[in-house]
Amino acid sequence: MSLPTSMNAVVIKGTTAVLKTDVPLPKLRDGNLLLKTMAVAGNPVDWKSVHLKFGSEGSIVGCDAVGQIVKLGSNVNSNEFHVGEYVYGYIHGAALLAPDNGAFAEYVALDSKLAFKANHDIKFSGKEFIPEGAVTTFEGAATIPCSWLTAGGSLFYHMGLDLEWEPKSPQKKFPVLVWGGSTALGYALIQLLKKFNASADIIVVASKKNELQLRANGATDVFDYHDSDVIKQITERYDNIQYLFDCVSTQETLNQVYRCADSKNDAIVLNYMDMDINSIGFEFKRANVKIDGNILYLALGSRVAFGEKVLQPNLPYRKVIIDFIKTVNPKLNNGELQHIPVKVYESGLRSTIQIMKDIQDGKNSGGIKLVATLN
Repeated sequence: MSLPTSMNAVVIKGTTAVLKTDVPLPKLRDGNLLLKTMAVAGNPVDWKSVHLKFGSEGSIVGCDAVGQIVKLGSNVNSNEFHVGEYVYGYIHGAALLAPDNGAFAEYVALDSKLAFKANHDIKFSGKEFIPEGAVTTFEGAATIPCSWLTAGGSLFYHMGLDLEWEPKSPQKKFPVLVWGGSTALGYALIQLLKKFNASADIIVVASKKNELQLRANGATDVFDYHDSDVIKQITERYDNIQYLFDCVSTQETLNQVYRCADSKNDAIVLNYMDMDINSIGFEFKRANVKIDGNILYLALGSRVAFGEKVLQPNLPYRKVIIDFIKTVNPKLNNGELQHIPVKVYESGLRSTIQIMKDIQDGKNSGGIKLVATLN
């Protein structure tokens, strides 16, 4: 298959994102697959990478992509991956150390170890809105990588759950709490907590209007974050929550989640914006409650820089993510695990700029993922 020498891609220009032509194709590094992009999804980290200058000038933005394999890099398992197949996966967009690669481009380089394999009959939906369901469309596949791998790292690395599908007994005796159950991350976490039987009590905080869907996904109790006394409601019913996931991860929500933690036993609050105990108000701090953070960049298995921070390789984290993909990939494709509802944008890469703005403006709230198709 002959490939072009340049492509269209969405890149950082100052504090904005622009669609640029004549961008070189990404380097095909060791173990990578080169994909012709079919669809991409937006994540909060995309607009933050642009506006907060996580990435360098000219770096390609975007983390979630699904595409057709057009070339195998060196040391790719040719028995497992073949040109012409469809895969979906996580890419470190706006990367300081690899600015030539990002999801919002006509061609994407994907680490083969982080690739989900799509069903051979995957197709475009042709719809503007897709309900939750099995990964049978390009749009549905694009929603998976970032949120589901983040959830996988949270549960099987940080929380230490076993990758045992539907064990008979709960893996933990204490309740767990998911704050932001209608986010893409919360949507994934709840299903995984249920299917891997993490706890008998999966407590979820979200808008009450989404309660039926949250319970269908696995929530055993739902609280409305709009209620001014929501923390009191939770702690009066559950005083022994030892693991808590803050899927919204603002300083306000981190303090709210922290206050819901076990009053006596050791507890951990996991956040996704690299916050620590210094973000907790002095009046709320307790010696038994710790703050931890999940950083999906560690799945790449290489040194990663973002902003002024440099992360060293974490191979145990990467192994957990690779094992997680192998376990859940068939469950996503057959519908035992389901993708979040999708809103489809049909103006190609140009749509990704609007998607980033819409996410920044909160238009993806209420349990929906924003996806652009490149067909």
